Amino acid sequence: MNVRKKLSCWIKPICVMMIFSNLLLAFKLIRSYDHYYNEKEANVMLREANNELFVRDLDLLSQDVEIPVSIFKKDIPANSSCLIFIYSGEECDKCIFEDISILKEKFARLGTNNLIILPVFEDSRNIEIQLNANLDGLKYFRLDPNSVKLPTYEGSTVRFFAILSPTGKIRLTFFPDIVDRKRTRAYLDFVIENIFE
Repeated sequence: MNVRKKLSCWIKPICVMMIFSNLLLAFKLIRSYDHYYNEKEANVMLREANNELFVRDLDLLSQDVEIPVSIFKKDIPANSSCLIFIYSGEECDKCIFEDISILKEKFARLGTNNLIILPVFEDSRNIEIQLNANLDGLKYFRLDPNSVKLPTYEGSTVRFFAILSPTGKIRLTFFPDIVDRKRTRAYLDFVIENIFE
């Protein structure tokens, strides 16, 4: 009887501990499942967004682009390419300023000799004042909207980066995305490492 009493004293706490550990394990499994499900859903959304960007970029790349290179050709470094960033007044200021901020950050170490900003705006005193303030320290040339043919998507012009060769040929065109700045940074890192360094 004494043995039975001792055994029953040990069995009750062990059963309580087993129940508690099973509940804890069940809770961890539920949390793990929720995390897996949320991550899977985020990956599906990211894949869909990337697919949309891919289709958008293919559409934009298939369009003719005309830039009057003669206006700034003398400022393209001899025997060297330069990065151009072209945008119009139709696009959101915040997006443009973020791209310019990333450009300044990336070219800070390298210098801006191989960088030309091409804003597309009507000629006016207010625009010139605005451009001087916003593009301080950067080489830029305002282009007249009638002299440029930019790619459009869903009815609006789309800003882009590209490499401009000394002969005036455009290559390695990149269309930034408002949502994912990592792509812009990756593009600029690639360009700096493979073309300008």
